[in-house]
Amino acid sequence: MITIQRAVKEDLNKIILLEKEWGKESNYAPEISLKHKKDILNVIKNKRKYIFYIAKIDNKIVGFVYGMLINAKDQIPAFNIKTGEKYGVINEIYVKKSYRGKGIGKKFIKEIISNFKKIGVKRVRITAGSENLDKLVKYYESIGFHRKTTNLVFSIN
Repeated sequence: MITIQRAVKEDLNKIILLEKEWGKESNYAPEISLKHKKDILNVIKNKRKYIFYIAKIDNKIVGFVYGMLINAKDQIPAFNIKTGEKYGVINEIYVKKSYRGKGIGKKFIKEIISNFKKIGVKRVRITAGSENLDKLVKYYESIGFHRKTTNLVFSIN
């Protein structure tokens, strides 16, 4: 059975191990440093601004998601966000490769959106970054997200 629950500071080392695993399979995982560990611990502890969930199967952490609440200082026309509006951002979502396809990602997103809704958020933004971007975008669209912008990157060597 899959359990989705709030992360606590005791989960930090297992979350960092998952991030390292993510880094081995992707170019999108964050660099793991002492500062990053402290940042993640702050995210877990600061429940007013951040939402951090883990997924457990048989008491083993198999994924995580975290997002944050933002009060828009300026209008963001591309996302239909007005000055002063609260909106949510899903910053990171990761599920161990061997546990994908079991509905964990969808449960994460539904849980975090439900949490945002309880605090009055009307819009949630997510950025998709993957080697298989089209598949990931279609997945997010199947959940209810819709494409508002496209970001492209030019690498200068």
